[in-house]
Amino acid sequence: MWIAFTGDPYLARREALKEARLRGLAERLLPPQPEALEALAQPGLFGGLGGVLDFRELSESTWKELKERLERLPSDLLIYDPKPTSGRTRFYKHRGEVRRFPTPRFGERRVFVQNLLKARGLKAPAAVVHLLAESEADTEGLVREVEKLALLDPPLTPERVAPLLAWSPSQSAFDLAEPLARREPGEALAVLRRLLEAGEAPLRILGALGWHYAKLAALGWHLEHRPRAREAEVAKALGVAPFAARRLLGQYRRMGAHRVERALGLLVESERRAKSGGDPTVQLAALVDRLARL
Repeated sequence: MWIAFTGDPYLARREALKEARLRGLAERLLPPQPEALEALAQPGLFGGLGGVLDFRELSESTWKELKERLERLPSDLLIYDPKPTSGRTRFYKHRGEVRRFPTPRFGERRVFVQNLLKARGLKAPAAVVHLLAESEADTEGLVREVEKLALLDPPLTPERVAPLLAWSPSQSAFDLAEPLARREPGEALAVLRRLLEAGEAPLRILGALGWHYAKLAALGWHLEHRPRAREAEVAKALGVAPFAARRLLGQYRRMGAHRVERALGLLVESERRAKSGGDPTVQLAALVDRLARL
């Protein structure tokens, strides 16, 4: 039976190779080339032959060329195709089974991190699980992050783990947004200085702030229509984790629609200036000071 593995690139690849091992096939990805297909069509004399067809970067033109050859392949075939077109999906289903492995999100992402830590025999508090789950890493990146933590001596604390992680734009924005929402320019500039000293690029921080205030504006629109919306509903509507939704709700209640609108205007102006030249660090510091004084 044909089995196509789709969904999250890391999870689909992992399960495809695991299935290959169970079938006594080589745990390898085969390129979508005529030579690879011809090799699969030939019966092997020894075990460990074959593998998984890798269709992750398959173009439509290549697909049309390979389609007839695929028809002549054995009834047992494994295909790795994280994001197949609707046509390829129908083709796979007609000849066998499509196994989809969605990317873990929100609560599922935290459970995924917990399982990764457990598999490595690592004990970590909930705060460390949160730091990992909120990082910008994709699924495979999370695996690599946990592998990195396995090299540390216990205990794993947020203070030791945080410097090792790559942050999403929202994280840098949250670090700054709290003092900005409280109208604390001195603290906001101190946070900005720490971010810059940690290696964050000024334009990346500017983009993070733009992302953050755009989410606040979207939250305001949502609350106009559903003023009693709770954290889980907001998280789903904005496409953020529940933790992020909770912080956005708190900041929006402190700021209000008018301040958010004015902040977006300042950000648009600063982005235009950043693209026209000048010292981005100086411009960013001026922006942060103005945002804190709205």
